[in-house]
Amino acid sequence: MQLLECARYGASGGEGVVHANDAHPGRVGTLLDAIDRHARAGCERAGLFVTRSFGQDLHFPLFVSGGDLKRALKNICGMDDDAKRRAALLAIGGYTHVLADVPCSGDGTIRKDADALVRWHPGIGNALHSTQLAVARRCAQLLKPGGSMVYSTCTFNPIEDEAVVQTLLMDQDLSLELEELDLPLKGRPGMYSWKVGEHINASSEDEDVSIQWFASFDDAVRKSSSEFVKTMWPLDAPAHAEALRLELCARFLPHDDNTVEKEER
Repeated sequence: MQLLECARYGASGGEGVVHANDAHPGRVGTLLDAIDRHARAGCERAGLFVTRSFGQDLHFPLFVSGGDLKRALKNICGMDDDAKRRAALLAIGGYTHVLADVPCSGDGTIRKDADALVRWHPGIGNALHSTQLAVARRCAQLLKPGGSMVYSTCTFNPIEDEAVVQTLLMDQDLSLELEELDLPLKGRPGMYSWKVGEHINASSEDEDVSIQWFASFDDAVRKSSSEFVKTMWPLDAPAHAEALRLELCARFLPHDDNTVEKEER
């Protein structure tokens, strides 16, 4: 709803359009129900189109039609340079802003779902990492030059957070850089260093969870039979990592802002 209000009543002067996508049909239905309940005289609904697709498979949006589209596509097809074709496509399509709220292991929801921490183990994030990266990369590919993208999760796990952002920043074809946030929230800086864990015991309720940690991809390959990818780990060269400015990533811990307590008061 907030994104719709920005598109309809914000800087775009009422000409903005929001494309909402989710792979889960239940969440798509929930979104449409919420719009029907809260939309002001249908104005927001008029600026919304909803699709159901895997985020990594989203099609490139074109916001021209008819003769203009035919002429543009004919011109693009005649180009022999990939960079020029991409620039021409982004001139007639693409998004000015993207919110990539990716599936995650969910441990950041422990205030409203105490069982989230009981269910959590590092293998969940490890299994999701490649999907998160694929979704985020596709979203970045659909972004117009000069546009802005927010990558968000509800987990504290750096394999699902900084590791994904780091990989996007290292992709020269995407030409991304981090921007400093100015929000009325207490955020903590992003991390530069972390290890990747593996849940090696199916413990009972009265046993301690057993986790094995790996400092590097090579270390994991030597000691584990599980599948890992190099992008889960921080960069080997600290100076190179610092140049990415991962500290500009924002980590919002629930007790820092204590929003639940404020609402109860």
